[in-house]
Amino acid sequence: MKIIEIHKKLQGALPKASPRIQKALVWLAQHTPEVAWNGLERVSQEAGVSPATMVRAVQSAGFAGYVELQRQVRDLGPSPSLAWRLFREHESGGPEDVITSVVRQETSNLEQLGQILRPQLPALVTWLLQRRRIVVVASLMTAALADHLALHLRLLLGAVDYVDASSSEAWLRIRDLKPEDGVIGVSYPRYSEATAAFLARAYRRTPHIMFLTDLSGVSPKNVTMTVRLPSASESHYSSTVALMSLIQILAHELATRDPERVRRNLDQADMVWRELNGLGYPESMLIREQEEDDDSD
Repeated sequence: MKIIEIHKKLQGALPKASPRIQKALVWLAQHTPEVAWNGLERVSQEAGVSPATMVRAVQSAGFAGYVELQRQVRDLGPSPSLAWRLFREHESGGPEDVITSVVRQETSNLEQLGQILRPQLPALVTWLLQRRRIVVVASLMTAALADHLALHLRLLLGAVDYVDASSSEAWLRIRDLKPEDGVIGVSYPRYSEATAAFLARAYRRTPHIMFLTDLSGVSPKNVTMTVRLPSASESHYSSTVALMSLIQILAHELATRDPERVRRNLDQADMVWRELNGLGYPESMLIREQEEDDDSD
């Protein structure tokens, strides 16, 4: 079963459900990947319903119980993918071309991203637009990815900064957080204790915490929203294509929801680049200096 089929079953049960069961069904549809590694008690608490109500909601959607739903969601996750899989035999009997293999896997990741992200996208964009200021935090292997995400969100929204969770600057960022600010923790594709610790401390300052991870990542406590990105890869490290695509999707949605704000921030960024270019040497002067250097050699 694909995740879109699970969503159809959950949404199909909504019309005849009571308000409490509807609340559980909506939460399950918006957070389906989280069911894979979270027990009934945790999921019920996150959804704001009792475990009994959650079980009835799952059964109303056609599942025998929570355990069956959890098993089916787990089956959607990526299987272990190591470097040796590149050399497996293709179905036709011959070795699969490396380029074809990688492109096939990335295509699968993007297809999963669409299915997983679609129910969460409206709430995700609303969360971003409501924040006065956003801090993106990560460390180790994920630092460059988080910095890239922060840069693009800054171009679109304005007040977005990146900080390394393991740096000496991190505690200053926590100190300066306001209740209306937001924090985005990125622990993808590896899990960082420093990032988790930053999010726990940040929660004391603001309740608006978002977490970006892969399909098998465990969501920290006190997180407002968890966004899971497919990262299965045919190589020895996880794919980042889904995160790059997420940035493009957010750029489109933010520009659609609040075009004036996005246009204003992009215009300001263009102005900065024009000023920086104005501080540089004219091209003719750079060429002349190079010729003088050549003559002196």
